[in-house]
Amino acid sequence: MSALESQLYQGLVAMGLMRDPRFDMMRRPRPRDPVFVVNDRITVQVKYSTRRAPGPWQFTFSLGELEAIRARQQGNQLHVFVLVCHTEVIAVIGPEDLEYLLDLSDTARQQWLRVDDRPGSGLRVTAVGGARSRKIARSHFPRVIYDIAQQERWASGGGSPGAEPASERSVAAACHDDEDGDLAATSSPKPLIVKEKSGAVDAAGGPRAGAGSLLS
Repeated sequence: MSALESQLYQGLVAMGLMRDPRFDMMRRPRPRDPVFVVNDRITVQVKYSTRRAPGPWQFTFSLGELEAIRARQQGNQLHVFVLVCHTEVIAVIGPEDLEYLLDLSDTARQQWLRVDDRPGSGLRVTAVGGARSRKIARSHFPRVIYDIAQQERWASGGGSPGAEPASERSVAAACHDDEDGDLAATSSPKPLIVKEKSGAVDAAGGPRAGAGSLLS
């Protein structure tokens, strides 16, 4: 995957996050990694597939990512994954979904999730090689991310997303599997911080993750 394609998919997610009226600010701990910290307490990690419709779309979770997910869950830090399926649909995998679909007790092997877009029945996310699956509403991005953040478990803020687990470096490496793998530049550029300005954010809601292209 080219750097331009990577920026396209990350941009789709960033714009959707900023269109929710509950958006306040966004920063990127490492500019080249597909990870955003929203409102200073929601860690949003982006995964993307270039496979075209009708799918299915498969996403790999590396050993480092599994270790980081477990560390954040144990530290009560809100960490969600946004799975971008080309320009067709977006699926949000929240903490409870991660705990249910992934075996976080086994971080010695890679794991996979598959997203199916079934006409008339919405999206279904399945743990590849397992019997567990979850149905996800088509239009839940980005609303569901902010809804999860308002739940009692996360409303207190939990751990600070700035306190990265020790395995975060291996997560950063995994983010570049489709690029050049060079991490030398990840710590040198200044992290991006975006703040909402009055009238600058459309409060009508994020891009509908429904039928048709997300770019249309």
